[in-house]
Amino acid sequence: VHKLFNLLDEERNKVLSESEILVLSYCLGYPGTDDEFHEEWTELCRETGWDPEVGCDAEQFYQEIRRPDGPLNVEESEMPAVLKALEDRRKAKEAKEKKAEKPSSSSKVPEPVAEEPQEEAAEEAAEEEEEGQEGGEAAEEGGEEGEGEAEGEGEGE
Repeated sequence: VHKLFNLLDEERNKVLSESEILVLSYCLGYPGTDDEFHEEWTELCRETGWDPEVGCDAEQFYQEIRRPDGPLNVEESEMPAVLKALEDRRKAKEAKEKKAEKPSSSSKVPEPVAEEPQEEAAEEAAEEEEEGQEGGEAAEEGGEEGEGEAEGEGEGE
């Protein structure tokens, strides 16, 4: 029973609020909508003396789930299935939260990948520049020879 309370207490404030009790209600087969549950919640708080704005503490909750005719009654035979459903729900919620956190950390992963092509491009540009300088020297040498030939040709005429 303590485990049930702790699984429902998502806010970890030792009090179960309307939204936390709603989770249990759905596990117990509540067929209504969230809005319809609000009416049920108001009635439950009136019957039990709970403050609808605050909810119930652990002792109040234990009394209510043991009340045979109460809407939150959990039979001992139902407890394992309810606990498993709540544990699965919590795991799914935690996984979703972790996944939501990952984009910020995974956005850092592509950065090194993005830097590699930049580094490769810089290396390639440096190589091309070196080749261009070598080619330019050859062209300059060829240009000087060509100039000499052109001058020589001009003189021979």
